[in-house]
Amino acid sequence: DKRKEEISYFKSKGFFNYDVMEDKSFPIKPQFFFSELRKVLPNNSIICTESIYWMQKYFKVYEPRSQIVCTGLAPIGASLSEAFGAKLAKPNLLVVSIQGDGGFNMIFNELLISELYKIPILVIVLNNGIFGPVYNSQMKKYNKSFMTKFNNPNYSFLAKSFNLKNKTIKNPNSIIKTITDSLELIREGKSVLINVQVANELWP
Repeated sequence: DKRKEEISYFKSKGFFNYDVMEDKSFPIKPQFFFSELRKVLPNNSIICTESIYWMQKYFKVYEPRSQIVCTGLAPIGASLSEAFGAKLAKPNLLVVSIQGDGGFNMIFNELLISELYKIPILVIVLNNGIFGPVYNSQMKKYNKSFMTKFNNPNYSFLAKSFNLKNKTIKNPNSIIKTITDSLELIREGKSVLINVQVANELWP
């Protein structure tokens, strides 16, 4: 029946494959990134994200109200605003905003809030130049995609223009160190933007 066909399709795309969480190959697999990220972040960190299937599936949550996810209407670009609100509500906790590059490009002007009101948060952008959920939906239904791929601005220059510290992760082996160094800057009261270059066209 139709349900069995959908399950078979998801299996063919590796949807139920958790072995990829240990895949250290290049380019960085989102599943592996979230596995490494969880090793570094404190369990009580507040993680704000949007409709990122990778995170909902591969990122472990240990404490209640420590992950804020917009899954109902799947708004793009919501996580940055969520993070500022969470940091104001819980100033003693680490707050992380995680979004895809598509969502971030729609809302990055809100980085100005961090500098204006001195709200230190960690901002992580999964950079793959593609609207992942839309791309996957189109491929599933039409076996082709349109208007889902784009070129991103230079995120290092962008962060500097908002007076934020910035880092780029390209090597899977540098994830933990880069995140750890960024957390030190957060403790000093500085916001950090991390540009994570991940593989695209992967089914979560």
